Amino acid sequence: NGIELAKQIISINPDATILIYTGFEFKNHFNLMIEAGIAGYILKTANKEQLVSAVRCALRGEVILPLSLVKQLRKVTVQPSECENGLDKLAISNKEYEILQKIAKGKGNKEIAEIMCMSQRSLEYSLTSLFQKLNVKSRIEAAMKAKEMGLLGTFDFGH
Repeated sequence: NGIELAKQIISINPDATILIYTGFEFKNHFNLMIEAGIAGYILKTANKEQLVSAVRCALRGEVILPLSLVKQLRKVTVQPSECENGLDKLAISNKEYEILQKIAKGKGNKEIAEIMCMSQRSLEYSLTSLFQKLNVKSRIEAAMKAKEMGLLGTFDFGH
């Protein structure tokens, strides 16, 4: 199967970029795809332009997923019992979680925006929302609070 083949290829060449070209939707196998290191998949119903665009995006390090699958992705949720300080239920998006990870790694706003293929203004809006959710005023406070709450681990910090 394609996912097993992808795992074998990536074990031989960790820098390989793999897109699955398929006639089936992989909604039920999404986590397996991500764990295997697959950059995404494109349906065989895609036209030539979409296929070429998907390959180019994958080569730039972007993930390729059908909108129908993206709509199913859920937010990361932390239950109060998981928070040492007893905060009410807190939900952050996958994008906000990725931003937190990059802040913890010491990345600047410009670099984070480039990595995540978003404008600096969009990143700033996301940071403002994240700061409000975490009740903090700075990037450093956000990373520390996320670690305190169990959203980030020690391994998320550093380079």
